[in-house]
Amino acid sequence: DPRALRVPVALGVLASLLLGPGDLRSNLTEAAATPVTTPEITIAMDAWLKPPPYTGKPPVLLTSPAMQQKFASGEGVTVPANAAFTVRVTGAKEPAIRFLPLDGGAPLNDIAAKINSNASGFTAETKLAQSARIEISNGEAMLATWPITIIPDLPPSLAWAKEPTIETGGSLSLNWQAKDDYGVRGITSDV
Repeated sequence: DPRALRVPVALGVLASLLLGPGDLRSNLTEAAATPVTTPEITIAMDAWLKPPPYTGKPPVLLTSPAMQQKFASGEGVTVPANAAFTVRVTGAKEPAIRFLPLDGGAPLNDIAAKINSNASGFTAETKLAQSARIEISNGEAMLATWPITIIPDLPPSLAWAKEPTIETGGSLSLNWQAKDDYGVRGITSDV
């Protein structure tokens, strides 16, 4: 060390130990101690509803900020019947899911979710055929509640637009009128 930089550093450490508050032993102990901090575990959650593909409706992200504002204002979400509900929670110690009627009351036992819970997180999936309020909790703490209204899927209707006619050349002309609440892509017949 040609410039003797070690000497001022050593004098500074010695002065702080001798002149600091407390005695020499407590100053050495405090200087050598490394604080042990436990990282705070945060809970992360994603939940969405995916309508059946034939409806042409987009998925609904229940945990988006826009949806959170909608739920906070008392509104719910309306989706087609048999929409697939999925929730994923990480960081929760005792995650649980419940399905309740929209107007309150006892849990709906006829809605069952496929649950996968392990060290990496909690996942629940189910298809919703009836309206329900979905609650996600961590022990006694409520994490989220979503009121979901189901739109029943009406059966398609098929009727004659006009009576069948025989065209010139002997061909049969059939005019159909088909309706469905999510549109008609085609009609097939086994005859």
